Amino acid sequence: MTSILLSGACGRMGREVARLAGEYGCRIVCGVDPSGQKYADFPVVSSFEQVGGDYDVLIDFSLAKAFDKLLAHIQSAKKPAILCATGYTKEQESFIQKAAKNTPIFRSTNMSKGIYVLNQLATLAKRLLPEADIEIVEAHHRMKADAPSGTAMTLLHTLSDSQTNNVLGRNPQSGKRAKGDIGVHAIRGGSVAGEHEVFFLCDDESITLRHSAQSRCVFARGALSAADFMKSQTAGLYGMQHLFS
Repeated sequence: MTSILLSGACGRMGREVARLAGEYGCRIVCGVDPSGQKYADFPVVSSFEQVGGDYDVLIDFSLAKAFDKLLAHIQSAKKPAILCATGYTKEQESFIQKAAKNTPIFRSTNMSKGIYVLNQLATLAKRLLPEADIEIVEAHHRMKADAPSGTAMTLLHTLSDSQTNNVLGRNPQSGKRAKGDIGVHAIRGGSVAGEHEVFFLCDDESITLRHSAQSRCVFARGALSAADFMKSQTAGLYGMQHLFS
């Protein structure tokens, strides 16, 4: 059985991971969350300094503001870590890449296998339709702090090249669409778990690629699948593509 240290344990995603852990042969041995609220059969502490005992893999669904303390623990413990938070800066992402030289780190802005497939299909569509105008639209629940979503920005990164111009939303001053623009638009409201659409708009025809997360458990399942994979890995940076190889 894989033993898990769960960072962000009291958040919505942390609770989903805890609820589903047994289905994947995993056991949460300790949770870390500033609230320190115990809600299951494992201890929850408010800081990494209070973590006692050993574990096989760390799963993190905390917020980007917790990054510094999280990274310090990862570098100290040198245990496999699965980092699922969104909203990291470019500098923070570079710190993750550097840490992965000494520690096994799995990094993904979206733990859904379906989103990985969407990303691959979008890559293929752009190659086959180089003339298409591209737009990305994402929708999430009202409590999501960052916008556009990390997944939308990952899609944007995949589809961008030296000829593209990234446009985050539009307003009355945006003017006419320029050649090479890729628009990214965020919707926030209700309890939407996650919707992502990529539009390829050509003259007289269009293609829309769409992924819908029907509940948050899809992200927890992805993280727990990654935990089974990561527990035997050596230092390096890993991602969703490794779960398909």
